[in-house]
Amino acid sequence: MKKDKYMEKGRALLRWNAFLVAVVMISFSMHGPAVFGIETQPKKAPEMRADIIHIDSMKAFGKLERPPVTFLHQKHTEALAKKNKDCSACHLVENNRLVPQYMRLKSTAKQEVMEIYHVNCIACHKETADGGPKSGPVVCGECHKDRPELVSIWQPIGMDKSLHYRHSKAQNEKCERCHHQYNEVTKKLYHAEGKESTCRYCHQDVTEENRISLRLASHLACIDCHSKTLAKFDDAGPITCGGCHKKT
Repeated sequence: MKKDKYMEKGRALLRWNAFLVAVVMISFSMHGPAVFGIETQPKKAPEMRADIIHIDSMKAFGKLERPPVTFLHQKHTEALAKKNKDCSACHLVENNRLVPQYMRLKSTAKQEVMEIYHVNCIACHKETADGGPKSGPVVCGECHKDRPELVSIWQPIGMDKSLHYRHSKAQNEKCERCHHQYNEVTKKLYHAEGKESTCRYCHQDVTEENRISLRLASHLACIDCHSKTLAKFDDAGPITCGGCHKKT
């Protein structure tokens, strides 16, 4: 009888402990650590940007040894503009066109590409820091790290009828400023009046022979035109990443 009595008390104690644990778990889930006197910091909302570029060029040479560098393009172009510098500070020119790769025409060898980034980026950051304003990192781990606090909101852009009308009106319907075809005989571009076609007819997703990709053509032609227009007038098309690729 006594044994049964002790067993019953033991079961009751276990049930009571289980009840207390359940109460604690429910309180923790509903109110969080603060209810127990634990100080917590509010979770910072991620920064939404349209200019995020992940520099992972070294993938071409094998598995990456460090995380890709999260590069904020617009942030850098704005910093360069304050120094009266433009895209040529980071991109070389070939055949009167900016090359999309950073400070090189092609990715030739792993060590060479790595040194191009390390030498030039760190040198620019140090030069900027010596001038006084806050600059970029110069330590490996400060560049090569995951950036969960940044979220890309980059959106593709296309030329719809409304946007085409605005451009046509701004250019006084001079279609030759944007539309051209290639003459196989003269090896030159010309305007075929009345036969204007979409840019994608020639410019594809990647550069092929003497036809640059649509992405490169858009950046070169559109930004160049917008910049020149802005230099003469107060209003023009966007020249920043967010101006085109941010959803409005």
